Amino acid sequence: MVTALDDVNDAAATVNLIDNNDGSVTLVKADGTQVAVAKADITANGDGTYTFTNNDGSDVTIDTNGLTITELNECIPSRQRTAV
Repeated sequence: MVTALDDVNDAAATVNLIDNNDGSVTLVKADGTQVAVAKADITANGDGTYTFTNNDGSDVTIDTNGLTITELNECIPSRQRTAV
């Protein structure tokens, strides 16, 4: 189990994000290591980045700028899609 979100963030190109439908999300690396994060603990910065504070007090920034979503139709059923 990963103890710091920055360990997962280092492999951003190979990270999957799973909504647990319980107020948390799980970040999964390509090697299978996981970390669950409460959605309330993630702050949207308004510029495509998000900040999470680790248990040790250090801030981790997740930068989603430049990321693309592929095969969206296969990942999210049409009834769950929302226009942004």
